[in-house]
Amino acid sequence: MSAMTNYFESGILNQVFRGISLTLPSTGVFIGLTSDSPSESAPADNELSGNGYARVHVPTGNFTAPSADGNGHKVENNTAIDFPTATGGNWGYASGVIITDASSGGNVLMKGDLTTPRNILEGDTFRFSTNDLDVKFD
Repeated sequence: MSAMTNYFESGILNQVFRGISLTLPSTGVFIGLTSDSPSESAPADNELSGNGYARVHVPTGNFTAPSADGNGHKVENNTAIDFPTATGGNWGYASGVIITDASSGGNVLMKGDLTTPRNILEGDTFRFSTNDLDVKFD
């Protein structure tokens, strides 16, 4: 996963080149799942919902320090990221992931496709194991 959303790209450019501050989450980010490949302009349009689904808060410090990776640098989650258990029905097909600054609504900072999409059925718990969520800049 390594694509920034239009919101995040504009915010970084404004901060670096125009001195307009980009408000970033200070206590961590929230990870969500989508039913399609998220777009840069509307990345949360197809976020999963219902049946116990909720974004997961990943506190600041729960990612590795940036390290070289091919042409760029990456960070990875250094603890497992466990979503709640699907209850009361299926969540459906999860094929995308978003990183946001809020537990609901808010701004999507980054988006990407899951390497292994899957159908999340009632009773399932979706998990990113340690080092499974890579955020890479080339």
